[in-house]
Amino acid sequence: MSVIRALQDVMSEALRSYQHSHAELSVVGPIYLGDSNQAPICEQLQLFRNRYISSYAPYLGDAFHSRLEEQMDARAPAVHFAVLIGKRVVGLLRVRCGAYEFEELSPELRVLAANTRDYAEFSRLMAQRDLRLFHIGRLLAARASLWVLETQSVRGIVALCRPELARLFQQYGLQPLLRSDVGIPQRAGGRYRLMAGTWPMILEHVSRQRPARAIGHRPEVFVVDG
Repeated sequence: MSVIRALQDVMSEALRSYQHSHAELSVVGPIYLGDSNQAPICEQLQLFRNRYISSYAPYLGDAFHSRLEEQMDARAPAVHFAVLIGKRVVGLLRVRCGAYEFEELSPELRVLAANTRDYAEFSRLMAQRDLRLFHIGRLLAARASLWVLETQSVRGIVALCRPELARLFQQYGLQPLLRSDVGIPQRAGGRYRLMAGTWPMILEHVSRQRPARAIGHRPEVFVVDG
């Protein structure tokens, strides 16, 4: 069995186990912003994202980040995944293949871009704060990983995140690419960690865990604006 197929099986089993335990949650995607056929969920996603940025990460809505997002979308349009309770969005994740936002944020990070060509970039992971016990971040990462595995020809995942979120990606086998965190002036000088993992690395890691633990069941706060 190929690495890709084996990893699809492991992640699918983990998702089934998690959703059985939390039937009130549903995960949807890929969502293409601006797609008229997905207008209702796009509207809900945009509303959630705007409220989150306004409350917790206002710099993501500034002119620099708005312009950067337009440039990235022109090169490789992003897709989103969302977790819902009923029809209400309570978490989201952005995925992009073919262009990397992180390399535009720091010279130190730009040097590493050559090491992550043909990776999917996970970013903008946001979760409603009072629902952190549901581990929305892990559910989104698992579902998005499955979609990438099934539809994209990439070698793995790369994610720029706050240090406190690194443990989430480490659960999937991603590892830091730098010995120390990097400051991002455009994000209020916040410190960030660049994580990456190939499919074989991810498979080796998640295969050692029971299905439910491949997503996780420990309470954590998700402070995310990568």
